[in-house]
Amino acid sequence: MENKRINSSHSSSLFHDFLQGVKQSLPIVLGYFSVAISYGVIALQTGISLWHTLSMSLLIYAGASQFMAVSMIGLGASAMELVLATLVLNFRYFVLSFSLMSRLTAISQRWKAILSYWLTDETFTVSALKADETEESPSAENGAKKGLSHAYLAGLFITPYLFWNLGTLSGALLSTFIPPSIGDSMTIALYAMFIALLVPALGKGWGIAAIALAGALICSALVLLLDINSGWGIVLATCLASIPGIFLFKEEE
Repeated sequence: MENKRINSSHSSSLFHDFLQGVKQSLPIVLGYFSVAISYGVIALQTGISLWHTLSMSLLIYAGASQFMAVSMIGLGASAMELVLATLVLNFRYFVLSFSLMSRLTAISQRWKAILSYWLTDETFTVSALKADETEESPSAENGAKKGLSHAYLAGLFITPYLFWNLGTLSGALLSTFIPPSIGDSMTIALYAMFIALLVPALGKGWGIAAIALAGALICSALVLLLDINSGWGIVLATCLASIPGIFLFKEEE
């Protein structure tokens, strides 16, 4: 009887944690849903099939990479160019996943492996702030008791994922009713996505701004002066511009 009460209390606590995660994901959901609609419209009007458009959101789930892929496909980039550009752009998730998951000592490795798939820049920020709040709380015995349980992270991570895919489907269905001129104007979401990634990082120092500027100049030089394919220009510029960043951030540490 005592075991049943303990199990019931534990299940209730996990459900509460899950709902807390869902609640804290709502601001992210609002942003993701609107941007995903733009992605769905742009992808369909670029000529990508409905199946491939939805599959990218289901399997890749990386807004900046998806917009970049749509743009590169529209420019006629090869599959290898798409893979390399996506790998470079998404490499930050290896760092983010390692940084966050190494702090969640109360969560099993199995749950860490599962949850890391749904990690994004925004959910990383929210969960990292929650982890800091937990560590600073004098009453916290461990992260799980203060909200950083697998249930909390599941609510925080999976809810935006569901709405990202719902937004993609909505945009894809709306693309048949939206005039191409309006659809073309929605490509501004691509630039907004990259600016949203860049601007918060600029506060960390001049190094980020210098690297971003260098990448833009290198890409322009490769494409305009050396007549390199724009897809390879993006890949090469990203790789070359990131090299000095290794030394800059090493010095900051």
